[in-house]
Amino acid sequence: MLATHSHTTPETIDLCFEPIDQRWLDEMSQRVAAAVKLAAENLQPAVLRLGGSLVTGVSRYRRPDARPTDYAGRLGSVQIDAGPIDPELWVLYVESSDGCPLGALVNFACHPVCVQTMPMVSADYPGVAMGAIEAEYGGEFVAMFANGATGNTNPVRIKSVEAMRWQGEQLAGAAMGVIHAVRGGDGMELADRLVAAGETVSIPPANRHAAAGACANRAGREAGPMRCAGSGRSSGPRLRAGARAV
Repeated sequence: MLATHSHTTPETIDLCFEPIDQRWLDEMSQRVAAAVKLAAENLQPAVLRLGGSLVTGVSRYRRPDARPTDYAGRLGSVQIDAGPIDPELWVLYVESSDGCPLGALVNFACHPVCVQTMPMVSADYPGVAMGAIEAEYGGEFVAMFANGATGNTNPVRIKSVEAMRWQGEQLAGAAMGVIHAVRGGDGMELADRLVAAGETVSIPPANRHAAAGACANRAGREAGPMRCAGSGRSSGPRLRAGARAV
């Protein structure tokens, strides 16, 4: 299992001093379990194809010392206007043994903060992007998003639903371009046997409450108190475009 994240959801951990709604945690747990059960019941032979693309103009280094950067990686080199960032977008595309599209896992490094300071619950740009990919391939096709090493990387456009839609559409287009390429024979077909490697890294704890307080204060100055839509503490609008079930 893996998880992505959004900056516009009910609290799931004690981070920003907002109360944790046990009903939200219970519902999320039930849906995750149901998704695992459904996936297990639908196991079938499949072909996995991997491909990638460099995507620029949608993300930026969010610190004041951002600068033009020459990026060089596995997919080539490119000039970044506001770096350093990771512009690599990777897609793991899955199709049935007879060539029917089944799903895709999209990986890109950028925080989902397009609507962070708005009083709503949203999957942000990953929800828009994955929804567009699923609509393109139809049927039971499942598109999933995994954050890369987001670090200090933000979208170039933020603070509006329009920015979220634009960001999602840009990444959806790039991902579908990769899918088209790997279906045509580009990219890499993964072997019958997959091998994984990992390493556990221990990081000393920082004063996370102080950091969270600074974040909350900054958000409050920009857009007033952030409240969860539907929590009973806010009458703010609820986001529908781009919203996806957990």
